[in-house]
Amino acid sequence: MKALVLIFSVILFSQSCKKEPIENDPQKLILGKWELVAGGNWPDDIEPLLPILGYYEYLPDSVLRYFRYEENEYVWVSKYWMNDSSLFILMGSLPNGYETWQRNIYEFSNNNNTLRLTIQDALPIFDTNIFNRKK
Repeated sequence: MKALVLIFSVILFSQSCKKEPIENDPQKLILGKWELVAGGNWPDDIEPLLPILGYYEYLPDSVLRYFRYEENEYVWVSKYWMNDSSLFILMGSLPNGYETWQRNIYEFSNNNNTLRLTIQDALPIFDTNIFNRKK
């Protein structure tokens, strides 16, 4: 009987100690709602921001939309795509079919609940935005 209890206890303990696998696929990590919490020039000049305006939502079908709290609705819809190191966001389309894309280097941290985007191929005043996953 003691052996049976010991075996049962070991099985329960081993099951309770299993950790959820850490997701590494950026295509899955980006999904969800993200609030802008800081911005500036990485790494020395980053200022905290209050996430009071709204949030960005990345959907599985490559749709990116922006929800503004004040209007209580989505006010901007665009497209995005990713590769191994960059996140591309469609910034605008012209009537002649030309599109403007913004390339960002992305980095996930803090158990994948923080996202840092650094603009590439442009000369912005501020090149980095930091987002926290919205719960």
